[in-house]
Amino acid sequence: MKPLLRKFIREAIRSSSERLAVLRISPYKAVLYNANELIKWSQSPNWNYDNFLTHPIVLGYIKIQEPDEKCSDAYVVQSIGGPGWGHILYPVGHAMSPSGKLIPDRTVISAPARGAWWKRWSELNPEDLLPMDDPKSHKGDGTSSESHPYHTDNKWDDCPTYSREGWDHLNWVYPKPEGADDLLARLEGEHASLLSELQPEMFTYVRQAGVIGDYWEGAI
Repeated sequence: MKPLLRKFIREAIRSSSERLAVLRISPYKAVLYNANELIKWSQSPNWNYDNFLTHPIVLGYIKIQEPDEKCSDAYVVQSIGGPGWGHILYPVGHAMSPSGKLIPDRTVISAPARGAWWKRWSELNPEDLLPMDDPKSHKGDGTSSESHPYHTDNKWDDCPTYSREGWDHLNWVYPKPEGADDLLARLEGEHASLLSELQPEMFTYVRQAGVIGDYWEGAI
């Protein structure tokens, strides 16, 4: 990751009035939330799940998964939500990926997600990216069956590609940004510190909010 992007992430956390924390719903799904708002909500005499959903606690979420193809051992960003928090959520996703590498969803991708990947693509040097070799370029024996600019006979880099004009930035494997592991550790540490400040059942609400990703995708 370029020093400018690394500095941006640091300053985004330091200058924010939010006390950011991450709850891992599973090894590959995380919810980013505002710990200060969670504390405020928990101190209300009438806290419940309904007013939790209308309280500005959950800021975003990211879920990654292993793709069907090898895709150079990268994991797919299956879903992500939280406008304005991509600079935190994408590095969190990289830190959750076993290889540290991520790729855009290979079947459906929203316009905001395409824009986020474009921003990331424009901030990286070409040599930092790994090209995808579309599986259609292989015969059954692993040799080329049709022309492809990044074809190799090694199936390790096989990954479905988009052919639409202007979507070339979605056909690359993105490396883990420097500092992503430290960022996730810090945010998870913030969550752990809250366990001593709040009743454990409070986190049931954050967990439920993370599970219903469809709700947050439309609401945040």
